[in-house]
Amino acid sequence: MNTRVLIIGGDEKVIVLLDVLRDAEGVSVVGVCDTKEDSAGMEYARRLGVYATTDLSAFVSDKETDIIIETSGSKEFQKVLSQITRKDVKVIDAKAAKVLLSVAEEKEKAKRHGQLYLVNKLSNIFSAGYDSHNIAHPLFAMLKRIFNLSVEAILIYYEPKDEMIIAAENDIKDTAIDRIIEDVNKSSKRHIAKSRLNILTQKIPASKKTKIDINAAVVAPLVSGGKEEGAIFLGSSKKDAFGPEEKIMLHILADELALFVENEKIRKDLSDAKVRLESMLHSMSEGVIALDGECKVVLINNAAKKLLDLKEVKLGGLLQEITDDKGILELAKNGPSIKKEYLVKELSLLKGDGLKTLKCYVASVVGRREEIEGCILLFADITKEKEVDKMKSEFISTTSHELRTPLAAIKESVML
Repeated sequence: MNTRVLIIGGDEKVIVLLDVLRDAEGVSVVGVCDTKEDSAGMEYARRLGVYATTDLSAFVSDKETDIIIETSGSKEFQKVLSQITRKDVKVIDAKAAKVLLSVAEEKEKAKRHGQLYLVNKLSNIFSAGYDSHNIAHPLFAMLKRIFNLSVEAILIYYEPKDEMIIAAENDIKDTAIDRIIEDVNKSSKRHIAKSRLNILTQKIPASKKTKIDINAAVVAPLVSGGKEEGAIFLGSSKKDAFGPEEKIMLHILADELALFVENEKIRKDLSDAKVRLESMLHSMSEGVIALDGECKVVLINNAAKKLLDLKEVKLGGLLQEITDDKGILELAKNGPSIKKEYLVKELSLLKGDGLKTLKCYVASVVGRREEIEGCILLFADITKEKEVDKMKSEFISTTSHELRTPLAAIKESVML
């Protein structure tokens, strides 16, 4: 049976009382009445969509009420109440209302303390270095203390396959997975199919053998920046496991988890992009060295190590620690100050296998604010090209010399 409550008064304590009564099961607040239209309680009630008025007689006649909570202590109100209130309506006077308000405030403090505890624990878990694959285990262990959980599922939308991580006290049956998917589809804008799900299960041993029967469940979408990143499902064998307070905490959890999932996706995309970039750089035949503004090595590929005959290279170290070639060091020093698109210079290096000729391209790295953050050195081995060019010059010189003598004799014979 639904109990209809009218609140008389409009101070700040009424705000707390409104929140507590609206969260209580089987209770509905039919309105708030006060002498001031702009009181804190009246304005808060209007924001919540609760009927608010200064006309008590009109209010009581228009609305059916089971309980009236009189918080103002106004004798005028009490006098009017005694005249217009039905005999079956229970009136809680200001003294009793004061006790009720104190209880409501303590309950609100406890609720906020629980919410702060949840946020603090979530922050510790999310900052502990977990990824989306192993976050479910510590999350389940923490949430079990609050929600009396039997099973937890985190769904993350990926392309081309969505991913679901399920943590439970015992083995998860297919029927439980079907129930999770069905409940998630009811609350999510995106329809998911079991056939395109990558399902990962994590069994967490319980203190005693229990059978997983989902008698109560709640689902909250994971939304970050207006984009739905996934959903979280909490299931319990207890029918009344999720009350209004638990649902509020679930939405706090969903907001925190949505940010974690979004950041995890960004990290994954950046990691994939880094792997692709490094794979391309290491497959190049040209050597590449990237330096920051202090001439520290940020990146170097295998071709550069081979061309410059470098054995061990420590990223983050100075360039002069890995090579003492004056030409390369001079280029690296002048690299950040290049105003052109790039600078080209030929270098001769005497290495173990002989003299090498390298063509070096130097380009500055410009940041978002147009400031120069370092430079990139690209080395191409042109030793063979130089040798071919030298052979070509020698061939042309020899051929022209060999042809000059007979041509002179032929010229004289023709003139005779």
